[in-house]
Amino acid sequence: MGPCEKMEVFEKLPQVPHFGRLTGCPPELREGKALGLMASFANIAESIQNMRFQEKENIFEEKLRCLSELEEDGFDVRALKERLENLLRIKNRHADLKKMKASLDEGILEKEVDNSSIEQKLMFLEVLIKELELKRLEYQEKKESLVGQKEANCSEISKLQGDVDRIEESFLSAEHDFHITAAAPW
Repeated sequence: MGPCEKMEVFEKLPQVPHFGRLTGCPPELREGKALGLMASFANIAESIQNMRFQEKENIFEEKLRCLSELEEDGFDVRALKERLENLLRIKNRHADLKKMKASLDEGILEKEVDNSSIEQKLMFLEVLIKELELKRLEYQEKKESLVGQKEANCSEISKLQGDVDRIEESFLSAEHDFHITAAAPW
């Protein structure tokens, strides 16, 4: 951007500097220094407009110091300072958000590691459950076998009890027959 285009900033941001610090300078130097300060104002305005997000914080601080110096010579730097401070706030907010994101990403990673450990435990428990189900089936079969044996034994006991009952009847009948036969008349 040429010197004439740079001076267009004064149409958008009109200035009435007093150049108070130049009062002790000889007139020949005063005019050159005044033009230098005007060019500096235009340069800093342009550089603020062209700032990039990646700029380091010290660049912002340096520009704020330059604006303070220009302000001492009567330049109205409020709009530039406000823009610069706003850019710095946005940049700082971005840095804070980046830290928050990093913290959240770390939390996600921790939970994913935790989930991986949980998944391994779940798989181990699944194996144990399957083994227990097989054991349960094995024990269920043993139980059913024992129930079958018990039912067979009960059936056998019932049959044997029937035999015992018949034998007792026969036994009583034999005793009865014995008494009758023994007591029978001759």
